Amino acid sequence: MEQIDCVKKNTNSIDKVRLRVAMLCHVSNPEIRQNIPLVIPKWQNVFNKIVGRPHFDYSDYAPWNVNTIRGLGSVDDLELHVIVPHLGLRKWTYEYVDKGVYYHFFRPEPLFPWVIIEKLFRKKQYKDYPRTRKIVKSFIKSIQPDIVDLVGAENPYYSICGLDVEGIPLFITCQTVYSNPNREKMAGKVSKERWNLEQSLFWKADALCCMNTMYRDLILGYVPGAKVFPLIWPDSPFPKLKPCEKKYDFAFFSMLVSSKKGIDSALGALALVKKEKPHVSLLVVGHIENDYKDVIDKLVSEYDLTNNVIFHDFFPEQIDMFNYVKQARFALLPVKLDFISGTILQAMEMGMPIVTHITSGTPSLNKDRETVLLSEIGDTETMAKQMICLMEDDNLVSRLKENGLIYMQESHKKAAAGITQKVKQYKAVVDYYRHGIPIPKELLYNFDIKE
Repeated sequence: MEQIDCVKKNTNSIDKVRLRVAMLCHVSNPEIRQNIPLVIPKWQNVFNKIVGRPHFDYSDYAPWNVNTIRGLGSVDDLELHVIVPHLGLRKWTYEYVDKGVYYHFFRPEPLFPWVIIEKLFRKKQYKDYPRTRKIVKSFIKSIQPDIVDLVGAENPYYSICGLDVEGIPLFITCQTVYSNPNREKMAGKVSKERWNLEQSLFWKADALCCMNTMYRDLILGYVPGAKVFPLIWPDSPFPKLKPCEKKYDFAFFSMLVSSKKGIDSALGALALVKKEKPHVSLLVVGHIENDYKDVIDKLVSEYDLTNNVIFHDFFPEQIDMFNYVKQARFALLPVKLDFISGTILQAMEMGMPIVTHITSGTPSLNKDRETVLLSEIGDTETMAKQMICLMEDDNLVSRLKENGLIYMQESHKKAAAGITQKVKQYKAVVDYYRHGIPIPKELLYNFDIKE
């Protein structure tokens, strides 16, 4: 790992043969945190304890971006620059190169306690993000990329910088589509600012890519004629977990425990199971926001589940979370909005049979063989029956485990093509932007695909 002066290094060594990509995304993992200078949040946590806020720690997020960075970093004719906001940086910016990838980190807000003062008196900084936009503009100017890939238009604290991209094609990789009419129905609340910014970015983009036809159709509904590519997220080998004894029945896990992730449905179904299985247990892992904690506490009390549910905050490192939830025999993941939640795929990797909801994507998991147990959103009675079946039917458990692992093996084979596909998309967009060369139809999202 080498710290770099990006301006000097990049403007003096532009290789016209290699495609230079600037990827703007959020991401963190232990390797990244070892390479950047972070402040130990001691005094922030003293303050959090006094005011009743949760303990803060740096944690893993966006593992799909870790995999994409690794994959693109290994492409010989591509030079990858990753621009990343990261809380707690000792400096406003920090840059280094590692394994051929250029990293450009910036701090999206002041350190504690100055951040509190800024949020009180500088509202504009958390609405229009002028400081962040200035920093990212400077990075892009020094990098001089051929294309900018914005990953996650739904995250204003860095995605707003996409509005400033000029003279370079803007490629948007959709992690989701936030401006989904079903979001308000399923999630209960929607940020107009996030919704409107995402829409503005869709109109600004020269091309977009997404992972399913639902997202594709939403995008085309908003921006008719948009150039939309299919997205295959690359993956990496699942971490080797410690052998453990099965101590619990079910596990519900998510970075954020919320209604759209189905915690209310999970607790409702658990209450029905308890009538037949008084000692049924559920691990709930993930951060619970203060304004939702009272809702969950009330449900637990109403359903008399105090002795049946074990809560644990989200683990800073993902592998620790996997080792913890692996103590449960089954996964209860009744997501309401996600196409296919990443937690469902992770549970399959861990050999955990899954009870989940029917969303726009989950039926495809059972297309070739039954891999998950499905019920309509809000149908807690069916979910409860499925949970009891798992607790009583060893043959069903074995079949779902085996089919889930087969599904993941097939998924890994498909994912291997994701990086090659994305590089072709980049090159096609650059050729179209610079020279007017039509984008090959075979690269665009196939409109005949029905998932």
